[in-house]
Amino acid sequence: MDAHGDTPTTREPLAQQSAELAALRRMLAASEGTFSFSVAICNSSAVRDYLISKLREESPSIAIVEVNKEVADILDFVRTSIVGTNSAGIFVVGPEGA
Repeated sequence: MDAHGDTPTTREPLAQQSAELAALRRMLAASEGTFSFSVAICNSSAVRDYLISKLREESPSIAIVEVNKEVADILDFVRTSIVGTNSAGIFVVGPEGA
């Protein structure tokens, strides 16, 4: 890993994600204090994890719910996973494998 916490093989592609990161920041800011349902599709789990980690550095209250193949009802799983939390946002990852 380098000084930025990135591996040499991932640093360059991830550096190109500034526009996507800015869009996610705007989405979170626009929906602050109200319900908002937004969908972001990312073809790379490494890029997805990088973007989420950057957002969580700025707002640690962002929740991540990982869904796996055993989950039959994704909405119910997410709902029960976040009970009692006050999140700035909830990122549901892994439904493509479910």
